[in-house]
Amino acid sequence: MLNPPEVPLGLFEKVISRIKAERIVRAMRRRFVYALGFFILTLGVMVSLWQRLWLDLSQSGIPQYLSLVIYDSKAVLANWQDFGLSLLESLPITSVIVFFTVVFCLLLSLSMSFKYAKGFRQTN
Repeated sequence: MLNPPEVPLGLFEKVISRIKAERIVRAMRRRFVYALGFFILTLGVMVSLWQRLWLDLSQSGIPQYLSLVIYDSKAVLANWQDFGLSLLESLPITSVIVFFTVVFCLLLSLSMSFKYAKGFRQTN
């Protein structure tokens, strides 16, 4: 009669640890794809928001105030507090806040993409 083959010691633990490692790699890859997709989406939103911010800044009169600094710097220095307040009042603050929120999300998604890419590369 044929004897069944002997199972090496620790085979069960090796199989279970390999299954766990494969699950971790699969989860890291999934997270990487989600983070990369979020990065691409945020990048697309940022392009359109940049155009909107540029339009709002040009319509608010900020370029005229900044050109005043170059052409009549003595008057600006003499009235710097009033100049600063009028510059802040003409700033399209909503567009600026939304733009920098999207920039923060872009950097966060980029950071997450690098973290997860590094993580599943090390587990292989």
